[in-house]
Amino acid sequence: MNKKTTKGMTLIELVVAVAIFAVLASLAVPNLKSFMRSNRLTSATNDLASSLNMVRSEAVKRSTSIKLCISDANQSDCNTGSTSWEDGWLAFIDSNDDDAIDSGETVLRVHAGPGGGTTLRSEQFPSTITFNSDGSAEAIGSFRICDEEANAQRARGINITNTGNISAAKDTDSDDIRNIYTGTSTWGEISCP
Repeated sequence: MNKKTTKGMTLIELVVAVAIFAVLASLAVPNLKSFMRSNRLTSATNDLASSLNMVRSEAVKRSTSIKLCISDANQSDCNTGSTSWEDGWLAFIDSNDDDAIDSGETVLRVHAGPGGGTTLRSEQFPSTITFNSDGSAEAIGSFRICDEEANAQRARGINITNTGNISAAKDTDSDDIRNIYTGTSTWGEISCP
């Protein structure tokens, strides 16, 4: 007598397995979304800080002023009418200091915006920032990097001193620690648009 044995799951076992998977997935999805938001903010902060450091370094290396500006839709010129750094940015040598890329001016870096609802804004540098040949910045200022929910507790910041020092800041909201330069010699909490 030959007995055939089949291996598999009963319907009850399958329903229990699917239910357990559903419960675990419902717990993991919110954490995954938070992780992805945090990663986008960190990436946007690192990208902007990297570009700012590159511009400062090139200004010293080339002994000339170099600008970083918000790029237009084609990423071929500056968009001085915008205050949305999340649209992307360009680093270039602005020989005639007109905040536009003219014929013969060298473009050093083109960077697309971070996407994903991330915003990058600066009151002190609304559409351009200049680093001088000695590495100093045109002014003291900061950038605010926020996620699509405009949650200040998750927000990041970049502070730039007039000597050109670039440093990251993270808001912890309501901690009475002034994390970011807000203008006219004052420091404050990071706020999101």
